[in-house]
Amino acid sequence: MLLWEQQRQQHARQAAAKAAADERAARPTVGARRAASHLEAAVSAALAGDAACRDDLLRAHGLVVHAVRRSPDGREAAVLWDCFPGHEEACAAALERRASRLRRAVARGCLRGTRVPAPRLRFRLDRLPPRAAAVAEALDWAERELEEAAAAAAAAAGADEEEEEEDEEESESAADDGRAPPATSARVTHGTF
Repeated sequence: MLLWEQQRQQHARQAAAKAAADERAARPTVGARRAASHLEAAVSAALAGDAACRDDLLRAHGLVVHAVRRSPDGREAAVLWDCFPGHEEACAAALERRASRLRRAVARGCLRGTRVPAPRLRFRLDRLPPRAAAVAEALDWAERELEEAAAAAAAAAGADEEEEEEDEEESESAADDGRAPPATSARVTHGTF
């Protein structure tokens, strides 16, 4: 084997080993996943436990925390959130005002007894990807159409019932008077059979 072929093969092995090591380093460890899970629970508990945060964020803006992602060094955490449509700016401003209060609540009450330091909280709006947003919009449209069709069917059924009640009343009043009941014409009704 030639020297340059040996060097090329050695270089390929080193590149493959480096890629595998980078992939292992990029994957969070069990401890990192557990710490992120504890932090997510702590942030949710802090939001629900503080009356001012609960009223201002959860009830007024419909804040929902989707995920919490810690940085590798554990000093910062990105809180991915969403809220009612149209409330994004107001909710983001309220979150920034309450960030230090939430961090204190997370550190004081929820992470006490663990070795997890309270990270600096960064709030990021968790937007849907464009394709998922289009699917969600289509599902909302379909749901609205179904509700409108159900309401129209209920209104049509109610109108048919009223006509039948009127016909029955006319027949009963005619029978009580001794008159012959009015002749009913063949009438086409729309609705269920």
